[in-house]
Amino acid sequence: QEAVPIQLDCSILDVDANGVNDCLLLDERGLKAIETISGQVIWHVHSHEERKSITIAGLDFPIKLLDYNNDNINELAAVYKKKSLLLICGRTGKALDKIDIKFNDDQSCKEIGNLRRSVDKIVFTCSDDLGTGTVMKIPFSDLWKKYNNSSYVIKPSRKGGDSSINENVFSIGNRKLIVNNAGVCPNCRANIELIESNSDKKKIWPYNNASIMTPKLFHFQPTKSNLFLFKGHINGFILKIWQWSSEAKSQINKFAKHSRLSKRNISKNDSYFINSISERVVLITFNDTNVHVINASLTAINQLCTSLKDNYVCQPDLKSQENSILVGDLDQDGSQELISYSSTYVLKEDQQNWSLVSNIKVIRLEAELPKLYEEK
Repeated sequence: QEAVPIQLDCSILDVDANGVNDCLLLDERGLKAIETISGQVIWHVHSHEERKSITIAGLDFPIKLLDYNNDNINELAAVYKKKSLLLICGRTGKALDKIDIKFNDDQSCKEIGNLRRSVDKIVFTCSDDLGTGTVMKIPFSDLWKKYNNSSYVIKPSRKGGDSSINENVFSIGNRKLIVNNAGVCPNCRANIELIESNSDKKKIWPYNNASIMTPKLFHFQPTKSNLFLFKGHINGFILKIWQWSSEAKSQINKFAKHSRLSKRNISKNDSYFINSISERVVLITFNDTNVHVINASLTAINQLCTSLKDNYVCQPDLKSQENSILVGDLDQDGSQELISYSSTYVLKEDQQNWSLVSNIKVIRLEAELPKLYEEK
């Protein structure tokens, strides 16, 4: 039976050291490395005791680590069954070690997620029984000790002291934007803080059942024309916000035990449920004295979810949308455009099947923003 693909990335690792990055593919059965040119499978993630043809399921998509076994290929790390971390040999796919994660000495994380790499450490979110996420970190040096001594006990520490929220800070001039995301969606929350460094003035916008993507910064040239058209608002931030409807919380328990989700098409006869999400693109602009918050676009997203072994999978997923907005001069005419892509499931004309459709919106910022200011 064909396994449904979940995520693919061909930019992380050159598994066979031939000078070309290979593709890492995560599907229902596990993680595999695929030779980019020939399409041949190089390895599946497997344990030391198992044959290489038997894969380890229950993995999230991996991140790249350092080369711990000196074979000139970096190792990988992935969340395993939402409860622990698995160290994986980048050259062979063999599981090198499993790291159990505890919130404190006597309490394990209910769920681990959002694994990512920082400069000298890995960072991930540990969620408790209430769904509150605490950002934890493990230095690369501890992973090295664990690889060389399997009895070594890794004790993750909280990232940034006692903060239980993933905090991201972005700055333009004397304005600082802080984006806070906490919890596991749809039982998540987010807020935006805009701080004026000179006076410590602060504006806060809270959102329930929401997650905020990585903001983009923009700056227009301070010409006389721009200063007049934009009323001095030539700097700002652009954010994309996903906000789940209030019904999404209660629907999590409605999974069918053996249902499956195809990335592109799903029949109405399959077991699934739909989350309704509002996707909002927001511009926060400012001059020396005022701040404007402008809703640039609002899109309705249908997210289809179904069970996958002992977990569930939803498409489109939040992680794939993290960097779905871009500011740039596409046509090289000296003015900036806002590019945003989004995906949603729509019912086909026969009303029997859902199809995943992706759209790209391009907004000419310097032409459209003055119109938005006129509406305020």
